[in-house]
Amino acid sequence: MIRVFLIATVLFISGCATQRNLDTASLDTGIQRLDASVEYLNMDREPLPSIYFPNQVVLQFPYMPGEIFGSPKSEVLFQVRSKNNQDFYLDLQGSVKKIDKVAIPLLAKWREKGLSISPANTRLARIGTFPFNPVTGRLIGGGGFVEEDTKDYLILVYVNKPCKVTGTFTMDGESYDHNIDFTSSGYHLVSMRDVGDGKYFLEHRPSSEGVNFSILISSKQGI
Repeated sequence: MIRVFLIATVLFISGCATQRNLDTASLDTGIQRLDASVEYLNMDREPLPSIYFPNQVVLQFPYMPGEIFGSPKSEVLFQVRSKNNQDFYLDLQGSVKKIDKVAIPLLAKWREKGLSISPANTRLARIGTFPFNPVTGRLIGGGGFVEEDTKDYLILVYVNKPCKVTGTFTMDGESYDHNIDFTSSGYHLVSMRDVGDGKYFLEHRPSSEGVNFSILISSKQGI
């Protein structure tokens, strides 16, 4: 349970932008719309009864320039209100111009940890995931995209050109092995699969189907 909480924390809680010329390819490639269903799970990633979660939830999606992990320090790119576990969607295509202006090359701190990206001048940004109770304004546990069936964690990333991210680093006692082929510019999902013994493997997920927005809640915490 502690290990699940740490991973959820890394993924879920985890100046002026200069003007750039927008790559033409960024306008019509990658995932253009992401559909997902909201689900509530306990820290063992089992479904929770409705008494443990609110009827409505506000989902906020800030961006993190130059990284795949990390904590957001930016404005919110998307905000969605979902009622009674309804499905929702993100209009990714409509945000390409904005995210392209703030995307930057891979930050030095991640290159120093062992990650590399090719071409080196590729600009990227990860989209963070935060669920709030609209009545109390409080954060509702950890939230993020997951595979509907396997519950593998999914990370939403924007890149301005086709590229590859490779390398392995260790954080909080866990190892993260990257072999991510982004096949085009635009938004993409990255799958983070638990391969055992505290190791995770990250790779490109070509499909945007079968995605849930999972909110992890301790049965003892208030919402």
